Amino acid sequence: MNYLIDYTKLNRENILIDFWGTLAESKLREKQWKDLFLNFNKDNIETQSFLKYWKERWFKLEITEEQFKEDIIYAFNLKKDYSEKIFNLINYKNITLKKGVLETLSLLKSRNYRIYLVSDCGLDTLKFVNISKLKDFFSWEFYSFKYKTTKDENLYKFVKEELGENCVMIGDNQKRDYEIPRRYGFDSILIKK
Repeated sequence: MNYLIDYTKLNRENILIDFWGTLAESKLREKQWKDLFLNFNKDNIETQSFLKYWKERWFKLEITEEQFKEDIIYAFNLKKDYSEKIFNLINYKNITLKKGVLETLSLLKSRNYRIYLVSDCGLDTLKFVNISKLKDFFSWEFYSFKYKTTKDENLYKFVKEELGENCVMIGDNQKRDYEIPRRYGFDSILIKK
């Protein structure tokens, strides 16, 4: 069996788990981001401003894909040919589970761990979780857009208020999934990419 983690090293009853890069991925999105940034360079669009806007709107507001796409195209005065690229970046149909995810979650649940999703994301992630088998594994989901904050801001504060410190965070990002959770008294495990 191909498990994502060594469950024998888990010493907390609550498991917090990241979505993007840990449970799921999108090869199409990775390509779309590269294409988008290449086009931004050609069209003199400031990438950092775009990413900041993306984070503030998509990760912190409960906004539909269509509304977000319209907002970002308007805010950056993007040409119409950006429309499909933006949509592909937020379309839940482009998401796939990583190998071993369902087996790992099933094992953890069978060992009576409570599993919580903690994710910087938009509605696409919620939609994917709801239509996939993932929903059955989670006791609760901490989506950044529901709490209007991200992991590197105050999302873990809300997690700690709900669950206390008896948690271990599992994720693929050194800062957001490993270092920051430790500041809140959580253990953390970094998944190698």
